[in-house]
Amino acid sequence: MFEPPPQEKQSSTSTSVWIGVIVVVIVVAAAMLFMMTMKGPGTPASNRSPYYSYSNIAYETSYLNADGKVIASNKGTLPLSLGPAGEKNTQLRDLTYPNGTASYKIRVTSATSQAE
Repeated sequence: MFEPPPQEKQSSTSTSVWIGVIVVVIVVAAAMLFMMTMKGPGTPASNRSPYYSYSNIAYETSYLNADGKVIASNKGTLPLSLGPAGEKNTQLRDLTYPNGTASYKIRVTSATSQAE
């Protein structure tokens, strides 16, 4: 009459909790992967010209707030050379994002070209 409840109910409850935790982890991992591929390190530097190579590629970065106004900018040079129709991945060592940054722009300002 006063028997304890069967242990199987606790087991199924803990199994349900673990399944819920696993589903949440998978969803969070998928969302992080999506964010990284959409806003990841950027696209590679590519040379669309079939006849010229480029070196000393100067760039300018602009950091914008939510209103689209520039809150910081920086200039630098890419340490690479791109042959005709070439493509390379590189990392920029630029400013850390200033407080209030909503987006950024990277613009090539100059480069040395050479006919191949």
